[in-house]
Amino acid sequence: MTISSSRPRLAAPSEKTKTFNEPGYLLSALLMIVVFAPLGAAMVVGLPWHELKPGLGTILLGLYMVAVGCMFLASFHFDHKSFFLRGLMWICERASVPGVRYMAVVYATGFFVFGAVVLMIGLGAF
Repeated sequence: MTISSSRPRLAAPSEKTKTFNEPGYLLSALLMIVVFAPLGAAMVVGLPWHELKPGLGTILLGLYMVAVGCMFLASFHFDHKSFFLRGLMWICERASVPGVRYMAVVYATGFFVFGAVVLMIGLGAF
């Protein structure tokens, strides 16, 4: 007597659907520049440490948070393209609870929401 579920089993990936992990050194360098440039500029301009006030430093901090959210979302779809995106996916799969790929979407959403709030504070909307 066997117990069977009503859900169909997923087929094993074929040779055509397997992806090759590319090193992507140039792409990784460009993505890191895109992510860390707003943070570096915010530190030069004056990063708000204790409370967020309207100004250029807060706007750049919000842009940094949105850029990190974009990188987590990109790592969900394109982790085979560069080691930087694979590193972000490693964080999602091995340093998160639950350790699944979809944590990249959760992290991206969090960074998008908080980055948008920080941007609005920097622009003086709050």
